[in-house]
Amino acid sequence: MPIIIPEIDVHEEKIAPQIDETRAGRILFIGAFDAEKHPAVVEGSGTSAVYTFSPQNINNEDEAYDTLGTDTTTYPALKCIEPLFKGATSLLSINMTVAGDTPDKTINVTKLGQALNTVLLEKFDIIFVADTISDELLAVVKAFDETRHEDKRPFDYVGVGTRANAAAYTTSAALMPRSCNFITQSLDDYSLVETGALIAGLVAGNILDKSLTNMTVPDVNEIATEYTFGTGDLGYTLVALGYTVFKMTSRLDGDVKIVNGRQFNQFDGYINRVTGAIIRDFKLEDYLGNKNNNVTLIGVNAECARIRNKYCKALGFAKTIEYFVEKANSECVVIKLTKIVYDGVITKIDLYYTIELE
Repeated sequence: MPIIIPEIDVHEEKIAPQIDETRAGRILFIGAFDAEKHPAVVEGSGTSAVYTFSPQNINNEDEAYDTLGTDTTTYPALKCIEPLFKGATSLLSINMTVAGDTPDKTINVTKLGQALNTVLLEKFDIIFVADTISDELLAVVKAFDETRHEDKRPFDYVGVGTRANAAAYTTSAALMPRSCNFITQSLDDYSLVETGALIAGLVAGNILDKSLTNMTVPDVNEIATEYTFGTGDLGYTLVALGYTVFKMTSRLDGDVKIVNGRQFNQFDGYINRVTGAIIRDFKLEDYLGNKNNNVTLIGVNAECARIRNKYCKALGFAKTIEYFVEKANSECVVIKLTKIVYDGVITKIDLYYTIELE
């Protein structure tokens, strides 16, 4: 029997956000959140304590607050949700708070290492830890970066922290992961940690080949701590090392810019981000378990050609990708990316002028 009266039924369905291949907007958000929501579980006591963590996939800002809590006074890391979602497509969260009469909100080497280990095989693009990062914690992130890189799952890292002097900043620079924006200045009414969340959202929301060099930071018009950039000044040293440093370019207009997008490995951040995306694509996990014969090698070659075409022609993120595929032994196929060529970023413009009198 046909329906006589036309009608429209609306049903809400939750789906994961579609992946935008021009961006990398999935953020792993680690912090001390509401103990009553999803606290870390501790077994044992003292130095033998074993922490277990349950990662939470969060697709939008409202869901993030429902999942992690709204008590920003007790759990200030929750203030990072809003600036993160200025660019993030989704969050994968890990709550570091251990519940108890007095919830333990500390992030130490043991807890951070175990938390990262729980998401070793998860898909995410950026790690942001909602706390100031010491050299000890940096070493944990760097080790995790090495492991993920070996497994063809590289990520970008956004961290925050201050050091006592230029020498201490130099020591920390050696501990930074491959692709890293590390921030030492707070912006506007944001705390240093919230500023880091703002930049993490900014990175997540921009296309992969967008350099941060000379980029205006949206929604802010002041810097809490300003640097000078003469040779030998701390600001100059930080930029040279690869830290993400802000400068005021117009106090009247409240224009805050990022000085240079070059990072600790001396490549511009866009090069690091695109390289990470290329490596993730070359993972070719679907070929694991296939017979190692000529037919499979032809298929692997074809997939490599598709990836090269995507980044070099369709997206234009790289100028050239050179590679070759070969059978190493009966159970191993080797893909060697022998060259990835990028355009450089303009950091200097010379102006010449002539004055004439008639």
